[in-house]
Amino acid sequence: MRISELTSRAFSSLREASPVALLPIGTVEAHGMHAPLGTDIVIPVEIGRRVERADPKRFLLLPEIPYGHSWDLAPFAGTVDIPARPFLRYVSAVAVALVRAGLPRQIWLNGHGGNNGALTLAAEEAAEVGAAVVIVHWWMDFRREIDAIIEGAGHAGADETAAVMAIDPNWVHLEDTPDQTPPRLARLTYKELAGRESRFPGAVNGQPRHATPEKGEALLDMCARRVQEIAAESFPA
Repeated sequence: MRISELTSRAFSSLREASPVALLPIGTVEAHGMHAPLGTDIVIPVEIGRRVERADPKRFLLLPEIPYGHSWDLAPFAGTVDIPARPFLRYVSAVAVALVRAGLPRQIWLNGHGGNNGALTLAAEEAAEVGAAVVIVHWWMDFRREIDAIIEGAGHAGADETAAVMAIDPNWVHLEDTPDQTPPRLARLTYKELAGRESRFPGAVNGQPRHATPEKGEALLDMCARRVQEIAAESFPA
């Protein structure tokens, strides 16, 4: 079910079955010149839709949190960067409010790496008041499965681009991306104000030209299936 479509009476009845709440979280930021600014939110929303459709009595899909912490991509046009502390406080407040509304079992479907640190702290705060939170970073947690489907993953790379193409191919313009973009080989946390644009040349660090809608469809289905498996393990029926 989707909470936005329920009446208060219907929600009260559904709440008694202790559904697992799915909360998509992302950001609005540059994804090269070829992918939409909302890439990091449309993907987790779509994963949530597929999970909910697979078992609408068990899963309750919530409206997304579309703005996140995008410090590294802030120099690029279209990026909406929310500082980490207010973002953390807001997500924590939403999670606590969900507990009070009768939804302590929560899966956060995160689509943006810049959110990771704040979400960990927000989940701890929510747990203090009775929440049980699983955070799914799909591009990290399902990396082995993704690499088996498509090569060239990365920010605005083949994985994200393919997923968006599967959702709506009209949102992707591969003609506007270079043939090859250098991957980020060092997986380090490195912060420097002056060098952000050079670390993400053209706001890309993958190989989006490897993307196809078919690979995106396989990727999204895999992510939805893995989320269902995680829910079964974390929140037994």
